[in-house]
Amino acid sequence: MKERIFSQESVEKPQKVLFERVPEVATAYISINNGEKNIVSLEVLGELESCIDRLKEDAEIKYVVFHSGRIVGQDSEDVPPRISSEYAECSGYFSTGAHVREMSELSKEEAFEYSKLGQRIMKKIQDLPQTTVAVIPQGFCVGGGLELSMSCTYRIAHKGSVFQMPEKKLNIIPGWRGTQTLPYHIGVQEAEAWINSGGKSMKAEKAYELGLIDYLYENPLGNTNAMIQHGIDFISRSKHDPAKITLNGKKIENDDDEATLFADSWNNGTPQGMISFLEKQKKATK
Repeated sequence: MKERIFSQESVEKPQKVLFERVPEVATAYISINNGEKNIVSLEVLGELESCIDRLKEDAEIKYVVFHSGRIVGQDSEDVPPRISSEYAECSGYFSTGAHVREMSELSKEEAFEYSKLGQRIMKKIQDLPQTTVAVIPQGFCVGGGLELSMSCTYRIAHKGSVFQMPEKKLNIIPGWRGTQTLPYHIGVQEAEAWINSGGKSMKAEKAYELGLIDYLYENPLGNTNAMIQHGIDFISRSKHDPAKITLNGKKIENDDDEATLFADSWNNGTPQGMISFLEKQKKATK
């Protein structure tokens, strides 16, 4: 695999990550727009980082909204409402996470760098000066996509959304700061149990109950826009648990620990397991 995939060069013209700046409501909108499942490929990571870097010094923007990339309209049959409208809706998957085939081609050393790349971008989201909101439509928010949403200040979801941490199925652990952010939001015990469940789905109501989701709505994008435009304060339901998670018998204190344990999985036949996973998926869709 080429080393340049881990470079910090920004992408000038994002195509798989949409960026829309709406200064009149002090909001920027960012979304993955990479096919039906919104997979977070290496290309998407690069474009995502480029969008985030544009906002670091943008004093005019107070909110950054991450959404699915598919906008549908309610107030007109011909022209859908602007993305910042209270009538705007997003649909489809938020994201089904990392590109499994890309991961299957990594060496152990590249797997460590791959984890560090994702961590860097998630940390940049966390460190943005704006309030960040992940808007999750009626669909799946999985793995790396969930890690992206957990890097935001708040998460607003559709009542029919579904969440998964499927990494154990691939013989890995969450590698984009999920071992840090998940216990912070839902508590260390629930986080360990969910990751070790091997991809068990969590419905929106349970995610709300645990504190992973801050609000549940039929139209999460429209409601988010309304809250922003009417100056309604967002309230977090996160547990804010400071405890550190333990996986595979090792306590994960920081990002380096996570990346090391993520890469260690490559000693245990992880690439072959990913290929088998992809083959099963392919058969299931036939």
